[in-house]
Amino acid sequence: MRTFTCHHGSSRPTACRIAGHILLGAFLGLALAGIFGAAVKMVWNFLMPGLFHLPAITFLQAVALLVLARLLTGRIGHGRHRRHWFRGHGDGHCGTPSQAGYERWWRCRKQPDAPTEP
Repeated sequence: MRTFTCHHGSSRPTACRIAGHILLGAFLGLALAGIFGAAVKMVWNFLMPGLFHLPAITFLQAVALLVLARLLTGRIGHGRHRRHWFRGHGDGHCGTPSQAGYERWWRCRKQPDAPTEP
């Protein structure tokens, strides 16, 4: 089994770089959850009790409300899956999609064994 060490100047991702990116991502995710959770809590507690006579919420309830909103709107990922068909199906102008490219992609998606048009 090969072990990886951190070497400066190496373009290949090493275990140290990968671990650093994972830790940075986790830290940024927690920081953003904290910022957005605090913002939702402040706005909710400022508006909702006075307007609709709803109770004030805690920080954890605000974060849970954010997660619930994300689940209900269906926006879990980054939205990249919507742009996958653009690759290679453009009309020749800087990769912009064309109707013909989309139709070729749709036919191939529905019938993978069917030959595609040139």
